[in-house]
Amino acid sequence: LCSGTKTVASGRHGVALSITSPLRNLYDPLFAAAAAAAASAAFGLASALRRNTRNTRRKPYSSRSRSRATVLNAHGLSAQDRGGSSKNNDNVGGQQQQHQQQQQQRGISQLRRANATTSTNESPRAKGRYLEALKLKNLGGTFLEKALSVNLDSDFYGSFAEIGAGQEVSRTFLKAGAAAGTVARSISAYDMRMSDVNYGKAKRYVTNERLHQMLSTEYEEVERCLRDLRGPQCRFFAFASTLAAKAYRSDRECEGWIGLTYQAEPGQEPSSISLHVRMRDPTASMQGEAVGMLGTNLVYLAHNTSDPYVIVNFLLDGLELSTDESKGRLEVDFVDFQGPAFPAGSWDPRVLAMRMVQWRIATGVLLEPEADGTSYKMAVPNSMFYKRPVVVERSRFAPVTYMHEEVMDACSSQMMEEAEAGTRPTIKLLNLQIDDLIPPASLAATRPRS
Repeated sequence: LCSGTKTVASGRHGVALSITSPLRNLYDPLFAAAAAAAASAAFGLASALRRNTRNTRRKPYSSRSRSRATVLNAHGLSAQDRGGSSKNNDNVGGQQQQHQQQQQQRGISQLRRANATTSTNESPRAKGRYLEALKLKNLGGTFLEKALSVNLDSDFYGSFAEIGAGQEVSRTFLKAGAAAGTVARSISAYDMRMSDVNYGKAKRYVTNERLHQMLSTEYEEVERCLRDLRGPQCRFFAFASTLAAKAYRSDRECEGWIGLTYQAEPGQEPSSISLHVRMRDPTASMQGEAVGMLGTNLVYLAHNTSDPYVIVNFLLDGLELSTDESKGRLEVDFVDFQGPAFPAGSWDPRVLAMRMVQWRIATGVLLEPEADGTSYKMAVPNSMFYKRPVVVERSRFAPVTYMHEEVMDACSSQMMEEAEAGTRPTIKLLNLQIDDLIPPASLAATRPRS
């Protein structure tokens, strides 16, 4: 499932929205304005950078939607995939390396020309995105190259704590060279009791709460032990992951949490990035390899930029993405940004959810309203739908009408009448398709009738 959230016309309660394949247009000027203001510059930049650094082609899309609880599904998108290799090609031939460097230099040159011709009335935030993106010169390169670029900055220093799927992220940084400039320590507490000793007790171990226990403990330990030695100019970080990878004689879903707590600027309070991932590879070793690539991308991106849209856009750089024929190696269906590096208003979860599906980072994203009803947040379907009856209504919702609300209310009432005593309230889910929000390139390129 992919979902965002939408308030029905009466505004009396929130309704979940599920967006699957072709989405037409949701005519909501409020959300259209939010999308344009928050993301247009970053999206154009990201598309240009990916086109030129990775020799892939993407068509521009419009962004019009309003969602409050929305499910976004990428199946049926006609936009071309970003592509990327599924393996870490450490032994790239000389000609391939030369071609890759030419592509990167061509992309950087075009971005510089675009930055030089930027209009004077463009917002400072949009101009800043161009400058930040120029730092990402290793996009499209190998993961060892990305790790080495971080290792060479001795003022970015921290620890790695990985549980499940091996220790592939720290292994990448240790293997890249100059690891003493970045890696303070690498730890893996597989045993539950040892994990409790290090991070405190937990009811469940593959959860967002456990992830933040690990992040806070690791970051505080680095800060306590090394601040006097490294000085105020050093930016500390803590990377953590808690994953349920493929297990022997087990058919459970392979998923988990990955996060990073770090200082975006020297002396600044720490910020954090949290991801929920689903692993699609058939073996534990392949899942560990894919997680190592994702974690390396996360550390590399956070080291160079604090733009949520750019970070999410390139999380799966170098990994196979989902297509109509395959599910890809990884799916990131939840992202959260907290801290001074991501102030209020710097990103809109609705826009980001829509783009995650458009970029094939996720086949579905779930959004739900905050407690105050004025803002939105991403949610993980595993948790939100656990032992809850769900009513799904599919339409274009252009616009949402009282008829939609009445149908949902009638269905929900019937389900509750048939449910056992003590059943939790029904979740109402409005299902959309991504092409209803963002017309596919093949449709956008057609000419109108004369």
